[in-house]
Amino acid sequence: MTAERTDGGESADPGEARVGDAERFVPSVHRQTTPTPEHWARYGWAASLFRGATVLDAGCGVGAGTSLLADRAARAIGVDISAPAVAEAKQRHGGRADFLEGDLRSLPFEEQSFDVVVCFETIERLQEVDRGLDELRRVLRPEGLLLISSANRGVYPAGNPLHLSELTSEELRDTLAARFANVAVHRQNTYWASFLGGDSALREDDPRRPLEADVRKSTGGDPGSELYAVAVASDGELPPAPALVVLGGNADHEEQGKLMANWQERALQAETDAAAARIETEFAQQRERDTLARAEAAERALAEHPRARRGDRRE
Repeated sequence: MTAERTDGGESADPGEARVGDAERFVPSVHRQTTPTPEHWARYGWAASLFRGATVLDAGCGVGAGTSLLADRAARAIGVDISAPAVAEAKQRHGGRADFLEGDLRSLPFEEQSFDVVVCFETIERLQEVDRGLDELRRVLRPEGLLLISSANRGVYPAGNPLHLSELTSEELRDTLAARFANVAVHRQNTYWASFLGGDSALREDDPRRPLEADVRKSTGGDPGSELYAVAVASDGELPPAPALVVLGGNADHEEQGKLMANWQERALQAETDAAAARIETEFAQQRERDTLARAEAAERALAEHPRARRGDRRE
């Protein structure tokens, strides 16, 4: 299995921060957050599936993923509905790929224009999902590959105002199966990870360069528990399932220390509360036993009283 490590690799500037406000992936803005490994894992997998193809990145944002696809493509084109995002993409990656404004529901291309269509972190932002998928199908060549992701509704945290049509993994599979002969849904989750390696591997920060690594998991999950579904659909043969790990920014050890101290404090408080509850329970049980003993003693005393033995009756 290969693994990749990236810290983003680009410096922040006001323009990127502004574009990032629209929840588009911006390497410099998100380099210490989970979108970085999530983003590069999808695009790294996509780039591994072709060479010399004509590729469309639908919903390209500021073009970081499109640039990675361009490494292996004969031609890569990124399309986004946001004019500021397209301007940023042209400025940063215009020498590697072409970028233009376009609406996913009405793409500015002829039918069967692309060998590969990539649409990550985009379909959930459409109210008209079927219309968008029909357009992606229209511009794809026969036996071409569609690579698409969706936040898994019911697992992905609810309340994102930009997500208009989140699909479950099963819904994504079914809606693709209505348009393609072959569909496979893969599962993407984000985990805590710990890296152990040499100096050169530690310095590595380019997601284009894979690390040969022995990757293992210490926790499992059932299909359906994934945060994102990442699907591949085609009328031709499907590629094998991915097995790719991307490491993001360094964990905030100071923050982890604060969390650990908080957990320890909470654990001690829980132990104190549990001990107090046990003592209170023991006191309550003892009070109950004492009350019962006094009642029994009173009954015995009453039964043994001389007047009680005579019945205390008057003729």
